[in-house]
Amino acid sequence: MLATFDGNNNLKHSYEYTVGNTPTSYYAGNQRYYILTDQLGSPRIITDSAGNVLREIEYDSIGTIMSMMLPYRVAFLIGWTVLLVLWTGMDWPLGVINPQAAN
Repeated sequence: MLATFDGNNNLKHSYEYTVGNTPTSYYAGNQRYYILTDQLGSPRIITDSAGNVLREIEYDSIGTIMSMMLPYRVAFLIGWTVLLVLWTGMDWPLGVINPQAAN
C-alpha cells in the first residue's frame, strides 16, 4: 500500500498493489476506485465501487496514451499544413531537383 498525506497529516490518497507492483485500487476522499489492467499491467479502465466506468485509457502501438497526444497531433497537423501552404506559395519545389534538368 502507498499513501499520500496533506500538510495536516490527513490522508489524501491510498493505493493498493498486487503481485508484480500493479495497482488494483485507490481511495480518494471517501470513494474507492478500481484499476483494471491489461496483460502487461498497464491501466486500461478505472471504475468506481459500483462498477461504473469512469475512464478508459487507450494506448498506441508504442505505449503512448492516445488522449495525451491529441493536442500535439493537432499542433503538428496545423504546423505542417501552414508550412506546405507557404512552401507551395513561394513556388519552391516539393522534391529533389536535378539542376541539369532545370536548364
